[in-house]
Amino acid sequence: MAQYINAQKINFSKAEESRFRKLFNQWAASIEGYESKNLGDVLKIIEVYDSPIYRGLIRSQYDNRELENTYKRANKECPPRTITSESQINRWKLLSYPTEFTVLKKSYYVPGTEYITNCPECAGSGSVRCNRCGGNGRTSRKIVKTVPCKDCGGRGYNEKIVTKRETEYYYDYVRKIRTFREVEKPYTERDYCVYCHGSGQREDISYKEESCSDCNAKGYVTCGKCNGEKKMINYWRITHNQYVKRHTDYVFPSMIAQEDALKMRELLNGTITWQVVENIRINNEDFNHAELSSRPIVGSMLAKFPNTVEHTRHTAICFHNIEVSECEAKTVIYQVDKSQFVCMLIGSEWRLFTVDSPISQRVNDLKEQVNDLCKRHKYGKAWELLQKVNKYPQAGSAEAEMMEQLEERMAMATRFGVNLAMMICATLVAPFIYTLFTQLDAFAPWSHFLMDKLDITPGAMTLFSFVIIALVAMKYKKVELNESSYKIVSPLKRVFKGFVIGIKESLFYLTVVIAAAIVGVLPIVCLVIKWALTIVFMIVAIVSMLFKGIFG
Repeated sequence: MAQYINAQKINFSKAEESRFRKLFNQWAASIEGYESKNLGDVLKIIEVYDSPIYRGLIRSQYDNRELENTYKRANKECPPRTITSESQINRWKLLSYPTEFTVLKKSYYVPGTEYITNCPECAGSGSVRCNRCGGNGRTSRKIVKTVPCKDCGGRGYNEKIVTKRETEYYYDYVRKIRTFREVEKPYTERDYCVYCHGSGQREDISYKEESCSDCNAKGYVTCGKCNGEKKMINYWRITHNQYVKRHTDYVFPSMIAQEDALKMRELLNGTITWQVVENIRINNEDFNHAELSSRPIVGSMLAKFPNTVEHTRHTAICFHNIEVSECEAKTVIYQVDKSQFVCMLIGSEWRLFTVDSPISQRVNDLKEQVNDLCKRHKYGKAWELLQKVNKYPQAGSAEAEMMEQLEERMAMATRFGVNLAMMICATLVAPFIYTLFTQLDAFAPWSHFLMDKLDITPGAMTLFSFVIIALVAMKYKKVELNESSYKIVSPLKRVFKGFVIGIKESLFYLTVVIAAAIVGVLPIVCLVIKWALTIVFMIVAIVSMLFKGIFG
């Protein structure tokens, strides 16, 4: 057929209308989060169109022929040579063109091109240099033995005597006090042997020269290409490769937008039944017939053909076949709550394709509400509403990313409560830590000399507490907080939840500080922090002085 029907208005029978409403109810019930599961019963059918979808399929037969000069063993007599150069070979007349769609790859020799010549591998000598010994006739065999490691004597480690300075406590009977002194004590240390990796064994590698077994110490072996016959047959062969290329194009009803057409293609590539309505074979002689370009679909697809049918890169286009197929489809315009929507029923089995629907409208309304709540900084309610949006299949990666951003903003309120609680606890606990150090001597005896170098004041303890708070505050992120601590709609409740977490963390770190003081680790940490802060302040002062001297 030369023309294709446009969309025609039709009417549903009672059985067809009942089938459509039942299908729509099943689709609405499958959408999670949508309240109206009986959408097919409440919608009003406005118009129904018979609007089939057409598919144009181009199949093109290609024929590729490559010439190659090669060799074969001279195991038979060679016929007289009649072709002496490639220019005498007409590859297009040697083999016939395909008349039907064919896929094959096969090689043929060109008659009249055979002649006997010296083997190109061995140059007519019948032998080639041995690859194993390189023509020397001798090879080296590797011998590996396991021997004790010379560096550690087979022990896997080395010992050395080191002297360490230690603090020794004793009772001075003259002054009648308990005091200490520095003494040096010898210790034996073991170092891991780096040469044997602690195993005590090493590999002793040696090489023994012996005759090459491949060539029997001759240095040459029989040529594998000519099998020692010295002569080979040189000839031309043609590789015949026939293959088919396909191109598919669709013509959709006017109701289908460009973005919906992409989704429709995925649906049509499935089990949809197509009915062939026109089949056109285009050979070389009628390739440019004018009447073909005036036909719908066929005319648009002709523009995708090569504009010439010449031998390009040793490839010929033999013929094209255009197949135009029709797929049954109906377009239904229906109304829900005074708004009109469009859907399509594809194939005889009526596969539903929703161009737009009340569900997509509902999702768009929810998205607008989420954006409005975000503008008013009501992130908790926006997050709660966005959870409903993400249940719909229409939600995409943009909504998932917005969910992550909202949860991060909500987590900021919780982290504020955590940090506020820890700052308050640090301010209240600092005097207790000061009394612990200065009055109760709650630290290890060996750390006395370190405590003398520290400025143990309530202010110093408060500063130290705030340093710990800063480190802890850097730790807290959304993924590390409990879900109940940030997935709360009310901002005040989120801050309170974070405040409770901060108090728990403060009690934990207070326990750690007391334990570190008793063991003796805390004075070292305090001293390191003091030196670090001193160095930082000195660097800042030096840089500011240099800046002032250069630009002042």
